[in-house]
Amino acid sequence: VLMGHFDTVPESSGQRLHPPGGDDDGFLYGRGSLDMKSGIAVAMKLMERWRNSPPDVSVLFVATCDEEVESSGVLRAIGLISALKGNPAADPSDAHAAAALTGGTPCELLGVINVDYTTERYAGDPERHVWEGTVGKMLAGVYVRGFQTHAGEYFSGFHAMGLLSRLIVGIDGSNDFSGTAPPPVTLKVTDAKDGYNVMTSPSGWAYFNIFTTSNPPSQILQTLREKSDRIVSEYVAALDTSHREHCAAADIPHRPLRWKVATRTWSEILLMAVAKAGASTVQAALTAVRPPSHGADAREAGFAMIGALLDLLDDTDPVVVLAFLPPFYPYIAPDRGPFGAAVRSVVDGRRTHDGRAVTLRQFYPYISDMSYLRLEPEIRKSFSGLTDEMPGWGELYSLDVDAIGQVDLPVVNAGPWGFGAHQVEERVEREYSFTTLPALILDIVAALR
Repeated sequence: VLMGHFDTVPESSGQRLHPPGGDDDGFLYGRGSLDMKSGIAVAMKLMERWRNSPPDVSVLFVATCDEEVESSGVLRAIGLISALKGNPAADPSDAHAAAALTGGTPCELLGVINVDYTTERYAGDPERHVWEGTVGKMLAGVYVRGFQTHAGEYFSGFHAMGLLSRLIVGIDGSNDFSGTAPPPVTLKVTDAKDGYNVMTSPSGWAYFNIFTTSNPPSQILQTLREKSDRIVSEYVAALDTSHREHCAAADIPHRPLRWKVATRTWSEILLMAVAKAGASTVQAALTAVRPPSHGADAREAGFAMIGALLDLLDDTDPVVVLAFLPPFYPYIAPDRGPFGAAVRSVVDGRRTHDGRAVTLRQFYPYISDMSYLRLEPEIRKSFSGLTDEMPGWGELYSLDVDAIGQVDLPVVNAGPWGFGAHQVEERVEREYSFTTLPALILDIVAALR
């Protein structure tokens, strides 16, 4: 399977493209030149070549949309790929399309060559890279409910954003989650206020991109909880110290702060709400804040559902609620079977036209459609650790785990080389991307016969 996506991240608000390069610097500039138009162009030219001179194995070209958001393209494609392998539970439309392609004979699929972009691992990296396997990604949501107060009466309330800011500092960039993968990064922060006033916000929330190459969702959640418990304890202690110092400076009596702050998970507050208000009341409250699935932002809907559950509880103490949010990308380990051996035999010792080494690295370090072509056993075994902690699972977001399991293919990424994906200086190196890369893919396919 030769695979790539064709959507491109648009310009950010206020961002203007002024490519700095010229025609003689060896690069092709422009939005999408690296991520991901060049990879698709290479794949299309290879398919054209194979049409006129077929390889010893058949090649299925899968071009997908929406990789830059939630990968709806590949999630639709896995149904057809599963049907091509002879999945008896395949959707009838997929089974019909598969039969039209193959005459009804199940295919033996060997592996996936993805053509997503590649770049330097560090500044000045002289090598070019092929990647076996891919990182996984979880989106972790952190919701903090505080106790609202006037800005002039700081210690009469509990500032949700004060605690949330410290949680962000503790999570963003931490090496406690990802191992060799890039560390977590904050993708969005907001609070519950609609506009300006001098009241503190009653709540705030953020979500984090967390990469992993080995930790299943349950382990990520456990690490988040331990970190939250520690940060909460430190924040409350610092708050108490600040209060004492303020009382002394203002010459007012000191009374101990009363805050008890717990860290909960989505599944825990769901059980608490059902026990308190009953299942029908909980369902009505969630339905009231859950938008129709079409066009809805499932992340904001998830936070609204957390707030709705907290409203059903009598407890007004501050609380941190942890949850998973869409989308989820499973990691895939490097292949140790015939496909991986074929790739290694081709890449080993390979060099570019100017003598740079082409090396094989483990775990493609960016979000990729490859994630949905295999489900590692430890992820399948602990999948409830994700679904139980995701508001709206099955309604706002879901994955066809059975179809992914049926596809079950090893993956490698061999894509164009360049710099500045999604940035104003985005560019792709011509020689590697349009000469070295096509020859590399041709040799990998030839090695699979």
